[in-house]
Amino acid sequence: MLTMIERFVYLENPIKHALADCESNIEFSSKDFAQLRELVKVLQPIKMAGEGLCNRKTNLLAAERI
Repeated sequence: MLTMIERFVYLENPIKHALADCESNIEFSSKDFAQLRELVKVLQPIKMAGEGLCNRKTNLLAAERI
């Protein structure tokens, strides 16, 4: 999910332009994207910890440091 949110934030301007070109009723404000950026900041350490724990070389001692 984090990867999708990161990609959505990365494509902020193209998404806004595409929605405007399609005359869509969907609108995303700058506040919406600011909240998504904040969510990415919060989820990033969780993703890194999960990847560290799922590493094949991780043992119980290494897991405690994560």
